[in-house]
Order: sequence, then C-alpha cells, then structure tokens
Amino acid sequence: MSRPIDYGVMPSFSVGPERERLEFESSVLKSFRFLVVDYGYTVAEAKSTFVRYEKDDLFVNVYQGRGSFEMGVEVGHWIEVRGQRVEQKFQIRDVVSVDHIPEEVGYRHYTATDAETVARFAEILARFTHDYAEPLLQGDRNAFIRVRDEVGRRARSLREEGEARALRKRAKEAFLRGDYSATEKAYLEIQNGLTSVQLKKSELKRLELARTHLSQTD
Repeated sequence: MSRPIDYGVMPSFSVGPERERLEFESSVLKSFRFLVVDYGYTVAEAKSTFVRYEKDDLFVNVYQGRGSFEMGVEVGHWIEVRGQRVEQKFQIRDVVSVDHIPEEVGYRHYTATDAETVARFAEILARFTHDYAEPLLQGDRNAFIRVRDEVGRRARSLREEGEARALRKRAKEAFLRGDYSATEKAYLEIQNGLTSVQLKKSELKRLELARTHLSQTD
C-alpha cells in the first residue's frame, strides 16, 4: 500500500543508458499530453524514468522504478505544514480507491521491461489519471481531503487487523487453558478498541461461553 501523506520531493536517481531503450520519457509525454492541452500543466522535468508536470501548486509525477521497473503515477499539491511548504502526493491507485475497488475497474501493477509494454502501460495509467483524478488535477481541495482520509482509513484498518490477529490468538489460547477472564478481556479489546474489526461467530460464541463460566464462579 502507498503512504497516505508523503512529505518531501521524490529523490532523483542516476540510471544507466540502457534505460533509454525503454522510451519511457517519450511514451509518457505522448500519453499524458492531455495534462498540457486540457489542464494547462507544463512539463517541469523529463528523464528516462521520471516525468513531472506542474501547474501552480499542483503536480503530477509519472515514474518507473529504477530496480522494480514498475510504473506509477502520483497526483499531488503543495501544502503548508508547521509554517513550511511541503508536497502532499497520492498514488493514482489511492485516488481510484476512494470510490472504487481498483481491481474491479481494471487497475493492476504495471511492470514493464520493454518499450512496447512501457508505451501500453503509459496509456493505461494516463487513462486512469484522466478518468479518476480530474478533481485533483483541477485543484479541488475537498478531493485531496477525501483521498487523504481514505488512505488513512485503509492504513488504520490494516493496523487494526494486525492488532486483532494478536488479540484473537491470545483469546483463543486463554480459552483453551480455562482462563475465561483473559478470554473476555482480549475479545472486548477487539470489540471496543478496534472499530474496523468485528468478532467472528465462533469468537462471539467463545466469548459467551467465557462469560457463562465467569458468572458461575461469582
């Protein structure tokens, strides 16, 4: 998963001349020309693995990983944080995720090691950017907030799922050794503290049994 907020500027890596054969720069400039024609962006930087478009405090980065060869798009803007101007940028997958499940609309990972595939993937990524990022490309602050909140929600959900796994293991082990108080405590931590996680039917049954045992010992 991509980071919800990434402060700073993407580092510039030197790559060998063999990357020129992939024709990444020319493919991106062709496929993303709509940013210039339709939205008034200008090309601020163009290299064999990185092309950046800018307009006022908005920007779009199109890149290909130096080692992974995976292609991607970041849409962002400059914001002020503690008195300093910094970049806030989001992967196009995160933009799509606000209202859609990426896989259901055809989004995937785009790794390309030849010029033909680079050109094809550049067109696909440009289409996703055109179709799903229009409010961001126009500088809609509310649209950026929606993406930020969705990324934060998914990050929180993943974190809570990890915490829930540990609590579930603790609860089950406690139940098996007859420690019903510890069983109840672990399941209540899930119920009351992890808003994105729900107990399974088997866990609810185990919790009920634990409470029954506790009531019998009072």
